[in-house]
Amino acid sequence: MNRRVLNALAGVCLLLTQALSFQRSAQADARSSIGQPARPASAVKPSRAVSRDWSMSISDAAKRAAKEFRDKGEGAFVSPAWIRGFEVRVDGSGVGFKSLLPWGENLSLKARFSRFGRQGLVTTVPPQHPVARAGHVELPRAGLTEWYRLDEKGIEQGFVLAGPAPSGAAGAPLSLEMRISGPLAAGAVMDGSEILFPGPAGQTGLRYRAPRVTDASGRLLESTLSLSAGSIRISIQDAPASYPLTVDSLLTAPDWTSSFGSVVAGAGDVNGDGFDDVLVSSYGTA
Repeated sequence: MNRRVLNALAGVCLLLTQALSFQRSAQADARSSIGQPARPASAVKPSRAVSRDWSMSISDAAKRAAKEFRDKGEGAFVSPAWIRGFEVRVDGSGVGFKSLLPWGENLSLKARFSRFGRQGLVTTVPPQHPVARAGHVELPRAGLTEWYRLDEKGIEQGFVLAGPAPSGAAGAPLSLEMRISGPLAAGAVMDGSEILFPGPAGQTGLRYRAPRVTDASGRLLESTLSLSAGSIRISIQDAPASYPLTVDSLLTAPDWTSSFGSVVAGAGDVNGDGFDDVLVSSYGTA
């Protein structure tokens, strides 16, 4: 028999098989629906309305956990993995900042709290191993606590002074001094009320913000930030203050975070598939 005729017969058989299958399926559906009441329109699930201001809820505990230092053992703590570009390390010798970029081998800085007091009555600060607290790392000392905390903007550096330092010359401010070292320390310059640490090519490596100093009543105290050879100094006019004092500064870098995923919000059912959709964005971007 001619091959074309055989192919035509095969096609006809296939079409007949599909038609019979469809007919049997329709008959089965008709039998199953006998005696069943018609489905009321109210039983159809309407699409769920989503508020425009709906956003994903993340527990406060989860947020705090994401910002905690990782314990590396032997008295050292490092920044979590979501901080990109730089690694922060706090240990007995102070706090260190190191670039993780392939071209960033010269973008590093070490800072160690070394002295505090007034002119002529300065106390040398001994090394101290850090300990983990809720949401931050502390270096506790007699009468004074140094602490570090991470957030999306940078690393907060804080000091809590339990009581006033011995009186010095009349009107002498209270001073806290940090020794700085590393490639970025050599090029440090004052930029208004802040300290800028430029990289070898002139780019911004790190920026140390002017501190905010408050006393026990929450009153803001006058303070100044200054830079000398190998040192950062915070000077505080504490004459009218009630102790303890809190000193809060911020050290940050341009490429501090990975950004992506730091902002999450709901968008409703964008594609109409019956499920809510989520927008994932970057910190500080549109």
